[in-house]
Amino acid sequence: MINFLQKTVEITRSAIESGYYEIENNMFHNTFSLKDSIDPNKLNIIAELKLKSPTKGIIKEEVDSNLAIKLIENGSIGLSLHANREIFNGSLKLIREIAIRTSRPILFKDFIIDKKQIEAAKNLGASCILLIAEIFEHGLSNYSLKELVTYAKKLNMEVILEAHDFDIVNKINNYDVDFLGINNRNLVTLELNTEHFSNVIRKINKKKPIVAESGYSSHSQLLKDFKEGADCFLIGTSIMEAKDPIKKLKELLGND
Repeated sequence: MINFLQKTVEITRSAIESGYYEIENNMFHNTFSLKDSIDPNKLNIIAELKLKSPTKGIIKEEVDSNLAIKLIENGSIGLSLHANREIFNGSLKLIREIAIRTSRPILFKDFIIDKKQIEAAKNLGASCILLIAEIFEHGLSNYSLKELVTYAKKLNMEVILEAHDFDIVNKINNYDVDFLGINNRNLVTLELNTEHFSNVIRKINKKKPIVAESGYSSHSQLLKDFKEGADCFLIGTSIMEAKDPIKKLKELLGND
């Protein structure tokens, strides 16, 4: 039985072959640093504009750049924007529109397996990419993890390198990237365990800023994992499925 990660990589590979990521360089590049945006003394959230989820289906019918700007104005230190059309209803056009309008970091969120995706992220105006270690552990890319990290750095992009499995997290902790991501969701089975971050962070030697991902819906959750060692939280679903995403962001930050 094919797992979610394999399925998504196959969809991504088809998109690459179809020319989806062939983006003209418009000479606009967002150079704002996510690492420099983090305040170590408070909760830091990267709000994710997510229209669709593999576990929840359609979350919002549509979003525009105005919502993105409002999220920034109300405390999000950056924005995570999906590229994948089929699974997340992502939009390359929206990424460019938002990148042009904001002076905050843009995270290009995708299942990256090829240099063409990193080039697209750069040309769209993103300043950071996310790489999923399990993709490379399962041999699902024609490139090695090191090759894609090196290429992103060559393009002056920051890198979040994420994993779920503890052994893989421990292994990638030594990689020369800007952030270590710990995902509470297993991307092979899609199972979510909101205690996973705590279980992992207590067992590793923290060497770089850490992004906690998936399953965060309350201020108390964030405070707990912030005290455990999370420097930043990547939050999409609970913000986007809220009737008032701005109010939800403020609630998560404790500013309501």
